[in-house]
This record gives sequence, structure tokens and C-alpha cells, in this order.
Amino acid sequence: MDEQEQINQIKLTHRRPRIWSDYFDYCQAYSFVFIFLFVSVLSFYAHYNGSDPENIEDHLFWGYVNLGLAVIFVFFATTRLKDNVTFTPIKNEKGVSVQDFEAALAEYFTIIQSERDEQLDMYSYVTKQSWSSWGEEITVIVDCDIFLVNSQSLGRKAFSFYRDRNNIKVIQTLLTINWDSNSGNPTDSD
Repeated sequence: MDEQEQINQIKLTHRRPRIWSDYFDYCQAYSFVFIFLFVSVLSFYAHYNGSDPENIEDHLFWGYVNLGLAVIFVFFATTRLKDNVTFTPIKNEKGVSVQDFEAALAEYFTIIQSERDEQLDMYSYVTKQSWSSWGEEITVIVDCDIFLVNSQSLGRKAFSFYRDRNNIKVIQTLLTINWDSNSGNPTDSD
């Protein structure tokens, strides 16, 4: 599938096709599940083999706790990793041009790298790493008056749950505020 077909699929489904690195992210995320499952198996093994008969209930309790934690973590990781391939559609209600949008984006984020493919109407920005983020890759695809936005961590994607969602909220705000047509800057008035 070439880039144009991929962009068309994203415009239709609001999701990009999964790539090999997505599956690697799943493996990284689920590695913690194996720790919970291993402890559960040890607890159940100790229970059923009768080691330390006074603590049989404790073995069962901790086995079920770890099993429950594994199930919760699988749900959490799957939800987070699904977000990495999903594009959020944001209507450009105020008719913000891409140049004004990029200028506002550069004021809010510390952009260390940007790529523009105007033929595909796709723009990609990489933000600086900070104490609360591994750095984010923000991808924007323009589809008429809708901006399809995806933000994902450059580090451990299953554990980054604040910055990427916050980035999308900031971009939504940038696309719904009023713009001064002369200066290309946001205005306070409605």
C-alpha cells in the first residue's frame, strides 16, 4: 500500500493501518502481564502442592489478585495501543489556514522536527522530550475542512496516557478559537 492509499484509508476509517512497530509495542506492554501471570501460577502451585498449609488462603488470595491485575493491565494496554492508530477528526470551524495553524502549534509546543507533504495534505511534528513525555509525534491530515489528528509517544506507548490526549485537546482548541485575518494570530474576542 503506497502513501496515497494509506492517507485515503485514514480519511475513510480515521485509523492508520498497523505496522510492525505497533506489534512490538504490544509485546512491550504485555511483558508486564507475564510477570503477573507468573506470580499467579506460583501462588496456585504453592496452594495445590500443599506447601505451608497455614498460608493456603494467602496463596489463593495473591494468586487471584495477580490474575485480576493481569486482566486489568491487558485491558488498559489494549485501549492505549488502539489510541496510537486512531485519528481524531476535528472540524476546522474558523477556517484556520495550515500556515496559521503551524504558527500557533509552534508557539504552544516545542517542535524539534517537522515534515510537510502538501501533495498528500499531511503534516508531521515531533515535540521535545520533557519530564512528562518521551516526546510526541503529532500527525495532522487535512481533509477539506476537517483536520485528522493523531498524537503518539515516541517512547513506551502503552504507558503514555496523558500527553497524547492533551495534545489533541490543545489542537482542538487551536482550531476553534478566533483568528485575526491580518496578523494570523489568535484573538480574544468572539
